[in-house]
Amino acid sequence: AGLAVDGTMQLVPLIVYFLSQNLCQQEFVVKLVPEKFRGWIPAIAALLSFVIASKYQSANAGKATDGLIGKPAPDFEITLAGKATSLQELVKEKSLPMIIDLYRNF
Repeated sequence: AGLAVDGTMQLVPLIVYFLSQNLCQQEFVVKLVPEKFRGWIPAIAALLSFVIASKYQSANAGKATDGLIGKPAPDFEITLAGKATSLQELVKEKSLPMIIDLYRNF
């Protein structure tokens, strides 16, 4: 779960690509695999590692969010239209289901 949380799983295909590229230059691989196929090995290995890493991240994301479904959101303070309020106050005031999208532009 640590790899999925901190984002290093996204680097796995890149690492696999460069490692397999280096492996394809080794003498035993040069002798075994024709040149026209050696160029494809890093790309195919990176694609496979991307698919596997994506599946791994999806599985871990599901495990992390399963415990949150159906639970109340943690309360936090926010200023809307110059008025300081909290999430719980907004929920009581509106008395409707709410969806909060916390968007961060990088």
